[in-house]
Amino acid sequence: VEKTCSSKVVTCEKNGCYLDLPSRCKSYHLCIDKRKTTLECDSDKLFNGQLCVPQDSFTCPDECSQHQCHNTV
Repeated sequence: VEKTCSSKVVTCEKNGCYLDLPSRCKSYHLCIDKRKTTLECDSDKLFNGQLCVPQDSFTCPDECSQHQCHNTV
């Protein structure tokens, strides 16, 4: 059975950092004053919702999981 998911688009209604689930947490969005900047972690790191950490210390949530709330602004 194949999952069909629709990623939520980060709209930057609130300031903060947000996971980019389609990138498997290699990228994240920084929102300041309704402006979005997309940033990337180093190749051996993932964004955990606060900072870039080693890949083996964080598991990126599946796009279809309940963790999608991290991607909704």
